[in-house]
Amino acid sequence: MCSSTDYRELVEKSQQGDDESLNRLAEAARLRLHTYVFRLTMREELTQDVVQESLLEMFKFLDKLESADRFWPWIRRIALNKVRHHYSREKQRRTMSLSESGMEEVDATVPDGLANLVTTELREIVTETMSHLKGRYREVLVMRCYEEMDYGEIGQELGCSEFSARVLFFRAKKSLAKQLSRRGLGKGALLTALVIFGKITASSEAAAAEVTVTAAAMHVGTAAVLVGTAGSKAVLVSLAAASVVTVGSVVMGPPQETSPPSASGVRIEAGAETGAGSQPSMFAAARNVQQCWYFFPDGGGRSVMMRQLMPDPASRQSYCLWLQNHVGNYYYDADRRTVHVNNYRMWSKSLAVTRLPSDGAELTAFLDEMEGRKVRMEGVSQVDRGALVIVTPEGREDRSSTQVFRHPSLLYEEYFQYGWPADIRMVDGRDEMHRRGWTWFSVSGDIAGRKVAGAGRLPFVYGSSEANPSWMSLQLDGRLLVCDGPEGTYAYDSATGVLTTYAEGSFLSGLARPWMGLHAVDTIRRDAAEQRICFETRYTQGRDKAEVTLLFANGKAVYTIDMRADVIESIALVFRDRGGAEQRGILNFTYTDTIDDVKDELIAPRASRYVSARGFDGPLWLLKFAEGTLSR
Repeated sequence: MCSSTDYRELVEKSQQGDDESLNRLAEAARLRLHTYVFRLTMREELTQDVVQESLLEMFKFLDKLESADRFWPWIRRIALNKVRHHYSREKQRRTMSLSESGMEEVDATVPDGLANLVTTELREIVTETMSHLKGRYREVLVMRCYEEMDYGEIGQELGCSEFSARVLFFRAKKSLAKQLSRRGLGKGALLTALVIFGKITASSEAAAAEVTVTAAAMHVGTAAVLVGTAGSKAVLVSLAAASVVTVGSVVMGPPQETSPPSASGVRIEAGAETGAGSQPSMFAAARNVQQCWYFFPDGGGRSVMMRQLMPDPASRQSYCLWLQNHVGNYYYDADRRTVHVNNYRMWSKSLAVTRLPSDGAELTAFLDEMEGRKVRMEGVSQVDRGALVIVTPEGREDRSSTQVFRHPSLLYEEYFQYGWPADIRMVDGRDEMHRRGWTWFSVSGDIAGRKVAGAGRLPFVYGSSEANPSWMSLQLDGRLLVCDGPEGTYAYDSATGVLTTYAEGSFLSGLARPWMGLHAVDTIRRDAAEQRICFETRYTQGRDKAEVTLLFANGKAVYTIDMRADVIESIALVFRDRGGAEQRGILNFTYTDTIDDVKDELIAPRASRYVSARGFDGPLWLLKFAEGTLSR
């Protein structure tokens, strides 16, 4: 194993262009990475893939490493992120949790020549036990016991506080000891099992001989033991988060499992239903809801993920009814022990607008005015990146308590993954484009006799939005080009040569943005409410489709929404031109289910020059687009 000094010298020479040093550095890193990654995954094929990908990234970005002393923590973090990315992709494909992923049996020949260190029976017990640990637990055990990292370093690696790392390590120890006891090994076997695992996963007999795990490494501190023993995941979040801000009346000591009062945050009247299709009500009466969690990975006003808990009187435990996370939308039918994976985000069957605890007073007041009712929920004045907001009904229909925590690594925790019983049945009701996580779309139609054509890309889940970011372009009669995407937001009128760039606002405003975490019917109405644009909503074709009408001063836009696909089918426009004559238009949206290749017309256009910059008012851009005045 290379020492820190050896790494520093090899890194410095490699950054200066020494190919021999680069090759030696890659080989040294490969051996150590293989051991580290194999201990995390216990899957040889995945380990090889992760190591290869990590080394490729090392070759690509080594020149950007500022401190040669930080080479191993740097490459180790790259590998850890690769492991997590692989598991995230597996979950998208198979919708199963990391702990249920059916890990491969460890090859007795990996590493070579270590079979004589321990008996076959004991080796098999330790291997099987470690393979059944949650991935998060195995990560913290590897970092502490074999990487010899302190809790502060572990916290930085995992994106949590030092105290949170201590609690996590304690729970990992506790879980491992429990698994060992089930296989006939007593309490004293914990340290021995960790040493054995370190030895049988070492890269060589020489490396195995150096593996030691001391009792001092097992120490976490009294406070961490108390929190870790409490048995409540919510206690871990509430006490271990880097900062805790309490708003309103706080409920201490949440139940055994925790999750999302109405996942919409709206007080549901007794007997009102929320959900979709023939599935049971999303929420029963408000008094039956245990907790609702809202996670904001990028802060308020951006993506939100939701998780709702319902109490189970029979077992005196709780279960997750609805989960909308970074990879999909899940509904748990407790009676049939079946989880349905859906295309759509949840919506209220009464077509009430979904509310969030991050909503400001003005937005809340306007929505109350539109709906003729007053929704009571404790608001949150500031929602930072990585904020978790937990809302709990307090027994009265008009009261709730709100807790705010900061826990940026929550996507890797159980809270926003799965957590259902192991023997459930999974029913994947998604179409191909929703399974893929994104799709292309095209726009066609006409406005006052002028042809409309366009294209774009739509991510359906947060986990797909980085690799496949959203963009859209539109042309009106070949003259006015509208573009919104990674290259910027602009409108270009070829007749005048004016290109208007927009520093604020977005042409995606007033359109479906499912990766943000809300159903299309809610995204459109909330965008309108932000600009105090009045709206009306009604069902059509039973409850399979809905119409949302936005009422502008100079016209209106009528959206037809496929509720089950969670996409916009069309937007009908009615407006008066500058001569006062009424004009009409229609935009039709078509989504690509199967994608074999990338067509030329679907490549995102790029802005070539910038002339002016200003903002615009949300969905009002649609009317200006129809009038041909966006670039004026």
